[in-house]
Amino acid sequence: MKRNKQKIMISLLGGRPVPNIQAALHLKPERVYFVASADSIGPGGNYQKALGGLPDAMKPDQPLRAVQPYSMRETQAACAALVAQHPDDDIVLVLASEPKMMSLGAYEFARQRSNVRVCNVTRDGLVWLSNEQKEPMKISLCDYFAAYGWQVDWSAAHTQEVALKPYQEVLNAVEQHLSVACDLFTQMRVAAQQANQNRTGQRRCACALGEEARALLQAVRNAGWLSNLQFDQSYISWSAPQRDDLNSFVLSGEWLEALVFRTAVRAGQFDACAWNIRETQQQQHTRQLDFVGIRSGEMVIASCKVGNRLERTFFEEIRARADQLGKTMCSPMLISTADNVSDDATRWGRETEVVLVTRKDLPGLDKIFRKVIDGKQDADPKHISVYPRM
Repeated sequence: MKRNKQKIMISLLGGRPVPNIQAALHLKPERVYFVASADSIGPGGNYQKALGGLPDAMKPDQPLRAVQPYSMRETQAACAALVAQHPDDDIVLVLASEPKMMSLGAYEFARQRSNVRVCNVTRDGLVWLSNEQKEPMKISLCDYFAAYGWQVDWSAAHTQEVALKPYQEVLNAVEQHLSVACDLFTQMRVAAQQANQNRTGQRRCACALGEEARALLQAVRNAGWLSNLQFDQSYISWSAPQRDDLNSFVLSGEWLEALVFRTAVRAGQFDACAWNIRETQQQQHTRQLDFVGIRSGEMVIASCKVGNRLERTFFEEIRARADQLGKTMCSPMLISTADNVSDDATRWGRETEVVLVTRKDLPGLDKIFRKVIDGKQDADPKHISVYPRM
């Protein structure tokens, strides 16, 4: 029985490996091979980085073919040996960041093979050298997560700003009174937790309420998330609804996730964004992400934490998610409403290479997203540390 043709990708590797991985995510080949310059191999080299960022299903199952970077003949011989293994398949030869002599050698080789197509990875996407046709290279969130083995429930995720319609009034009020919102909603959450522990249906929170706090509470009352919400200048009270009010939009901290998502969408730095990503395959240890954004196959993920606590485990958890999703193809962020940042928290961010954003940084979150996705350490805001991509 005749086997169906497979798409085979032979990728030339020399410099920064991100273009090689982007091409693999976009083309979705059945098999990937690398022809790498000898100076890119070794511990911590670009070939090792490429393997770390490539989805498991695409990792090569044969030893690397290393060539001298300025030898056209070695490059041609390596390509020929790989193509010979797939006489009946479609071969895509990907030129990315390798030295020019490797590119020339591979191109000259491909011109003599009818089953080999050549494309070059550029900032604008792929360019097919046979007809100079450009192909936009935008990897969808769905395809990215699938490539790394995540089965996401996309029906539960929010991917369009229209999903924020029920929350717009509260989010507008939060943006106007951000610091007050951080303190107020945290204080109300503590009151709800204490009421739950004491099995008390009525929640009561005594505090001095200024005009900003009352404006926030009015927006919450208009949305109807808390039953019988009442307040004056010195107290707040509400009743426990049928479901735990700690799951409400304001007390669960979901308001911060929604605010981050809205800021990202309006900043226009990403090809696509999503809020509330839940992986459905592992039932006992569900993997989830509060925010994700993607641009040309490079991902930014974020964990959103309300309250004033910053713990090392917060940094370690989001770092682990990034490692599952392409390692340094993926930039992790921890976005918190914490007001004071300890030296320990700063150190944890540096050690785990997680970008830390706290309350004072939230008004400039759009600029921070731009800095993170561009990976430019010297960009504004200067005090935000970003970490190198591969």
